[in-house]
Parts: sequence; structure tokens; C-alpha cells
Amino acid sequence: MNATKCATAVLVALVGLMASCSKSEAATDPMRDGKGAIALAAPVVDNENFKVVLEPVGPYKKDQQGIVRVVLTTKRDYHINKQYPYKFVTADPPAEGVTYPKKVVPRGDGTYEEKKAVLPVPFVPTKTGDVMVGGTFSLSVCTDANCLMDKAKLEISVKVE
Repeated sequence: MNATKCATAVLVALVGLMASCSKSEAATDPMRDGKGAIALAAPVVDNENFKVVLEPVGPYKKDQQGIVRVVLTTKRDYHINKQYPYKFVTADPPAEGVTYPKKVVPRGDGTYEEKKAVLPVPFVPTKTGDVMVGGTFSLSVCTDANCLMDKAKLEISVKVE
């Protein structure tokens, strides 16, 4: 292979490599939105410092208030931040077939232990079948050396009778 063909092959390989990974993909975390919150809604956010689960507490009936629970469990040396204003901000707008009695569920509605926090989130399903319940949970966990603050987008499908 002559030098021109070799240089062309290398150039084609580099262009292909560059096209497969854009600068923005390499420079940002796809799990976070532009404000630092975890961007993809899911029923569980699990990392090395904590786990947050949005769990159903059914059964659920149309036009009757039900709850889902946000359960935060710390890992390793982390514990629940006793001072942090934990809150759950419900999805706005809410998913079809769901209303929320509270737009914001405050810290005071929850229970807190050394390594676990539970925050009940009330909602009213306005149709039968599967409905999505969700929002954003603001949290903080600490060690003796530092505290971490985060936001987890949580969403779960529940079956309504």
C-alpha cells in the first residue's frame, strides 16, 4: 500500500471514529439534565452512595386517593441529612389519568431514620388501567466529612381498578 492510500485509510478511520462520539456526548453525563438532576425517570435510582425507590402501596381504585412511597436508603458511610429540606415535586403536568392533592410533598410528611427516609406521595387516579405517577425527589446524604445533594426523577406505572 502506498503512502497516499495509507493516509486516506487512516483519515477515513478517524472521521468514522469522530462521527460515532460527538463532543457533547463525551463531555456530559447522559443521566443528568442541564441542571444536574438525574434526567431519565425510573422507579429506581441506585448509585454507590444511595438508592431511591418509588414503590406502590396499592391496591388503587379510580377516584380514590392512593399513595406511592419514596424510599431513600443510604449506603456505605452515608446517612440521612437531618437538616436537609427533603421534598417530592409532583410531575407537572401530571400524566393522563392522575391528579395530585399536593404539588409539593414536604419533608414534614415523611419519616426519617439514620440510614432511611420514607416520603408518602398522595395521588388520585381518574381512570382505570395503568397510570404513571411521578415527579422529582430532592435529597441529601452525608458522611462525617461531606454532604451530597441530588435530585432523582422518579416514575412508576400503577394498576388502577
